[in-house]
Amino acid sequence: MSNELDNNRFKRLKALDEALSSSPAGITMAELMDKVLASGIEANRFSIDRDLDLLDEMGFEIEKEKRVIKDIKNQQSRNVYFITYRHPGNSLFKVDISNEEKDFLSEALAMLGLKGIDSMKFFRKLNLKAKTNKNKIISFTKNPVESKVSRWFQSIYDSIRFKEVIRIGVRDRMPPYKVIYHTVHPWYLREYNRRWYLFGHDEEDGCVRRYTLDRITKLQETAGIKYRAADEKMDDILQDVVGVSVEDTEILDILFWVSDVSADYVAKKYIHHSQKEVSSDEAENIAGHTLDYEGGKYFTIQCKENYELRREMLSFGPALVVLTPEHLRDTLRSQLKGMLRMYE
Repeated sequence: MSNELDNNRFKRLKALDEALSSSPAGITMAELMDKVLASGIEANRFSIDRDLDLLDEMGFEIEKEKRVIKDIKNQQSRNVYFITYRHPGNSLFKVDISNEEKDFLSEALAMLGLKGIDSMKFFRKLNLKAKTNKNKIISFTKNPVESKVSRWFQSIYDSIRFKEVIRIGVRDRMPPYKVIYHTVHPWYLREYNRRWYLFGHDEEDGCVRRYTLDRITKLQETAGIKYRAADEKMDDILQDVVGVSVEDTEILDILFWVSDVSADYVAKKYIHHSQKEVSSDEAENIAGHTLDYEGGKYFTIQCKENYELRREMLSFGPALVVLTPEHLRDTLRSQLKGMLRMYE
């Protein structure tokens, strides 16, 4: 599904959940349709039926009870199905958190979307329930917002949302770990490689900068400075790089070879979203000379050179070789020689 469809489905689920949780005596399909459409959400009978099945598969146990309704005007009776949660207190969205946390959670869920959940029976099998003593059967490498970051995360998120300029103290990476203060017009939060980063316009430097959240030591609001919005979406800026380091350089056409040991892995887990596999003949045409690598596969990507790209390429060791452009090869060769000297 597209992001727009995912977002519409999320909104429908929220509207349906609100209607069902506030109607313990049951509600008809027509009334459900009216409530969803009244919220300005696209829906039809098929989508509502599918979403009710989804809520049921997620463990909220939808019940449909047939009742006989008498039409006094026409002196006729008809069967009408009333829909309700089996357990009156059920709700997908009613949790004991603050309004600010609800806003954050709603936007985070909308951002994540509901991709790939047409069949949700696995959710019940996973038994993902809060405050349970049962053994976990699913986990992440790291919490989405760890303790060192969480103290700033909500404040930064709100400052972006409400377009407020902030002043932050950032600890330097190198000894003596001096704290440097920046006045920032915050634009964007992004997680990469298990760390969170803030992007925004730096008032003192007059340019776009990136700040690592776990190195922030102080944060305060500012007054009297007009907020400067981003000229371009950060998603558009970051699509040209691997990772989060944005440098004012040209986009490179990069050709590289991957041995049979890692070829299938790289083919499935792209180094950059622009990655394409090319034949050996195409690779030789791009390189401008004969390539005599045994086996493996050839790939191309179009992105800017930065620290994360170089680190990713070197992480494969001899299983990945950059073929073009030559200046990137030279940089990687120099780094490899430096590494070799460290082991002598």
